Amino acid sequence: MTSRFGVFEVRGLRFGCLICLDGRFPEVWEEYRNLGVHCVLFSTFTAGRHSERDAAQDALFGITAQAQAASHAYWVSVVTPANPVQGTRTQLVTPLGQIATRCRRHRNGIAVGTLDLGPEGLWQATAWGRRWRAAAREGGIYRAKAPPDSGAKSDRSGRSSQT
Repeated sequence: MTSRFGVFEVRGLRFGCLICLDGRFPEVWEEYRNLGVHCVLFSTFTAGRHSERDAAQDALFGITAQAQAASHAYWVSVVTPANPVQGTRTQLVTPLGQIATRCRRHRNGIAVGTLDLGPEGLWQATAWGRRWRAAAREGGIYRAKAPPDSGAKSDRSGRSSQT
């Protein structure tokens, strides 16, 4: 897992960089959300160059990218080689977790899309989701619905003990 986070800015857009196995760690995706990126650039060399089984495993990189894009409401650019047996294709995923564009399977190509931060763009349209999840992470949206404190505390396993 990475120990430093690569973040850079181009024309007001903040990008984070992720490589291969780092994509398997949810806390890395979370940290890029904390760093305020608009898009994560995720490059991975898929093992699916030799077998269908490997390609099926590699497909999880694309699924992970979609899930993380939707969970954190940022774009994810996924770049993979065009192997003879290919799992995930090079693609751009929206902050809603939808594939905006992708390359053809087994062909070299570039996926081109728009990251729009403007008032009518997708970034502004998904701002409510980022704010709501931030409030949820802080516990704000659940405090009013929490049961009264019974004096019991629970450890990480969920077992409770009286204080």
